[in-house]
Amino acid sequence: MNKKLIGITILAVLVALVQLTASTGAVPKVFASKLAGIVGAGSTGVQVQNLDAVSATDITMDLYPQSGAAAIQLVKNASAGGSATFYLPAEGSVADGAYAAIVSAVKPIAAIARTEWPSVGGAATYGNVPPSPNVLVPLAAKAYYGQTSQFSVQNTDTGGNANIMVKLYQTGSSSPAVQFSDTVMPGTSKTYDLGSSSQFSGVANGFLGSIVVTGDKPLAVQSFVDFVGGSKAVYAFSGLDAAAAASKLFAPLVRRAFAGATTGISIVNPNASAVTVNISYKHNPASGDPGDYAQSLNIAGNSSAVAYQGTGPMPANWLGSAVLEATGPIVAMVNDAAASTSAAYNAPSAADAGKTVSVPLVRNRQTTSQFTTGVQVMNVGTGTATVSITYKSSGGTAYGPEVASVPQYGSVTFYQPSGPFPVGAYGSATVTSNENVVVIVNDISLTGAYDAAIYNGIKAD
Repeated sequence: MNKKLIGITILAVLVALVQLTASTGAVPKVFASKLAGIVGAGSTGVQVQNLDAVSATDITMDLYPQSGAAAIQLVKNASAGGSATFYLPAEGSVADGAYAAIVSAVKPIAAIARTEWPSVGGAATYGNVPPSPNVLVPLAAKAYYGQTSQFSVQNTDTGGNANIMVKLYQTGSSSPAVQFSDTVMPGTSKTYDLGSSSQFSGVANGFLGSIVVTGDKPLAVQSFVDFVGGSKAVYAFSGLDAAAAASKLFAPLVRRAFAGATTGISIVNPNASAVTVNISYKHNPASGDPGDYAQSLNIAGNSSAVAYQGTGPMPANWLGSAVLEATGPIVAMVNDAAASTSAAYNAPSAADAGKTVSVPLVRNRQTTSQFTTGVQVMNVGTGTATVSITYKSSGGTAYGPEVASVPQYGSVTFYQPSGPFPVGAYGSATVTSNENVVVIVNDISLTGAYDAAIYNGIKAD
């Protein structure tokens, strides 16, 4: 069974929070770099959280067809501190196809999207993509252990075309293996597939590397990586603003053969000179091994490397978090994979950390597939953190808080079936702390019917 990503017949939206205050007079917006699909019917839900705890707000989604046709507008209301769901297959005005999206409201908002392909059980969740004229994609693959990448580039400017340049780099190399220019129409996106797009026809199977996309307009970039040949696994992550590269990054969830899954950290060095990356691993209280570990990597200029936890330095049955410290600015993506599932998230920096973090989608054994989330919180502050999480269901009912104490660079997991959120419920949550924290959310099907998916919590201070 081939789930090859093809960018047709199915909607899948990428969204990102742009934080604005009421005093700017601007409208808070989120952007979607693509709507793409796998062979077979699929469905996408976009969950938008209203970060105003006092007032309800209308949320507008403008969908821009990749064909360049007129945008389609959808509007829903979110209660104070609550959320609204745009389930696109249920929207009669939206035909099957490939789109880009811009979501806006008069109140601050945060949003994520989840796409499922029921015929194969594939699933991916994605979000948090600030537009930039210089975007780094930490991982790109072509038939690499069955994995092939597809990525989409959105022109977030609705007033004019964007001229873009795409460069593909192989791991360990500072020279582009492929580079090409293209034009993207206002508001919409273009999709490229390393397996089938003509620009990459000369790239050999087994390729692993990274991508740089630059343009004369602000761009949002989304990547999917598909496992072909019978696995339902597919994972999604967003391109990162090159200006947001940092010398210190955090990975709230890393593991080796814990609960059947193992992580790998893909690291990009966008600098002209080489960097050394020192990684410190700190165990989670739930880990089967209580040790803390460390390793170092050297990465050439304009190149990338992968720290794969499957080869250590920790033993099997280890669970924890990691701190990456480099001699120059870097970006990174973490892939969490099991035998038949895969998920990914971007490694946040201190700039992404906050004392209040939005979690747009949580659920506890929802639907017959028993979709269930776990919220992983990492303390990146200077002292021990008192962390709490509160919930609001889709119907507007509040639950919680749950509270935990977390040491510096340690992590804690709020697993929804173990807390106050009711069985069958879905909605949003807010994490608060006296120290800065970063958050990722792992969403799984307890029946095994669907692939796992991860997204980054969104700073909402």
